[in-house]
Amino acid sequence: MAPGIGLMRRALYRDTDAVKVPEALAPGMSLAPGQETEDAVNRGMVLMVLGAIECALDEFRREVGAEPLLWLTGGDGALLSSLCRRPHQLVPELVLDGLASSNP
Repeated sequence: MAPGIGLMRRALYRDTDAVKVPEALAPGMSLAPGQETEDAVNRGMVLMVLGAIECALDEFRREVGAEPLLWLTGGDGALLSSLCRRPHQLVPELVLDGLASSNP
């Protein structure tokens, strides 16, 4: 699990004065280095999450010696699914499904 992009954005807004840019996230968006602050911030947040996913997959492979299954879920799942180059499955309601089964 990782913090969502919205939580990262709120932390930036709360803890910085100069990085208050509008959200500009879209499925399939460019992740190339931004030429303006808005692009750099929006793309950077997505790249942080995708990078965390890559690191977690690498750790799993090193520890277990097998290729892990990658499931993307949550509020950013569809966006990340459109940008993730690794084989994965998008399961939008996985967290809610799990909560429903554990708390009937």
